[in-house]
Order: sequence, then structure tokens, then C-alpha cells
Amino acid sequence: KRLDWIGRLDATGLVRKLAVDALDPELRRAALQRITAQGFLGDCLLTERDPAIGTEILARIDQASTLKRIARELRSRNKQRHHALMQRLAQLAGATGSHGVRDEMASQLIQQAEQLARGEGKGNRSEALRRLIDE
Repeated sequence: KRLDWIGRLDATGLVRKLAVDALDPELRRAALQRITAQGFLGDCLLTERDPAIGTEILARIDQASTLKRIARELRSRNKQRHHALMQRLAQLAGATGSHGVRDEMASQLIQQAEQLARGEGKGNRSEALRRLIDE
């Protein structure tokens, strides 16, 4: 394979640089697969341009504190990724028996529904309501 050389790299700094700055998505993906540091993966999730790679990064983060930190930053920047992140947090919380994340998600859904009912928000309200129901 053309990216096998990444698996042989010993320079952590170079692997991290490739994970963040490489223009080629496959090169970023290969570098990210070498990284296990939860905080760094979270930082990469914030800046990753490719949705598929973002999904892969999210699946590898299992530290609730990292997910919560990233959720705060993504809330207004990337709604889809924020929603996926909240689902991941709920999934992890379900595995540990914690209900705080589930309750937070429920509160967010209620807040969004109330905003729709008041006529707040942009775009097509019926479409937004449909998306909200699907959640």
C-alpha cells in the first residue's frame, strides 16, 4: 500500500502533524489510526473537514470528559457533528448506567421544540420539526 510507511513512523510529532495538516484525506486517516490520545483525537474532531473521517474519530473517543469538551465547542459550529457527539455520549452513558447525558439531550430537544413553537429559528419550520421528531 502507498501509506504503509506511516505505520513504521516513530516520530509522534510527525504523525500528529500529518493527522491535522495533510491535504490527502487517506493520509490524515492513516495518521489518525496511529493516535490513541483522547484529547488529541477530540481536537482533530473539531477541525476535521471530511465527515467520514470525523465519524471515525468520534467512534474512537470513549472518554466522556473529552466528548463533553468537544460538544461545548461544536454546539454552534457544526450541528450535525454535535448531534452525533451527543448520541455517542448517550451511548457511553448507557453503558455505564449514567443518565446525565440522556437528560441533557432531552432538555436540548425540548428547548428546540419550544423555539419552533414560538416561531423562532431560520428556514422551514415544518422541516425542522420533522428533523426534531426523527431525533
